[in-house]
Amino acid sequence: MSDAVPEKAAPNVVETPRTPWADFATARAWPEATPATAALGHRRDGTLIHVRVEPSALTAYRELSADTVMPDGARVVAWHEAPTGALLGGYLLEKRAGVWSAQELDARGALVAGDHASCVRCHDMAPTDHLFGPRSTAPSGPALGGESLDPQRR
Repeated sequence: MSDAVPEKAAPNVVETPRTPWADFATARAWPEATPATAALGHRRDGTLIHVRVEPSALTAYRELSADTVMPDGARVVAWHEAPTGALLGGYLLEKRAGVWSAQELDARGALVAGDHASCVRCHDMAPTDHLFGPRSTAPSGPALGGESLDPQRR
């Protein structure tokens, strides 16, 4: 027998059940606004972001510019998927009365409780109505090779 003081049992951690988002299945089928891209802001591990926009706001999203805004009621979800295709979760932005709100969703479509003010603060820096918008096409011309000047003009 040991003289050591017995270790205390680890406390049972009970996770509060998460509320499922009623539109989870529907939003997974919304049209993809742009081709999937590697995540640069939320994750940096090979995760792909699939931006899907509610059909009624898709055209407005695709036409975003510094001079345009999304319609009231617009909803945009950035679904994060592993390179294997497994859903990791997502981030929902919703515009109501001209104000964007943010929610986080887990891989089962449940809302993640928490303060999502940091999401909105980051999106305050976006150039197009709090959205970073569709990626533009690659630049053409000599800059394609990483050079700022045409090598023949140096």
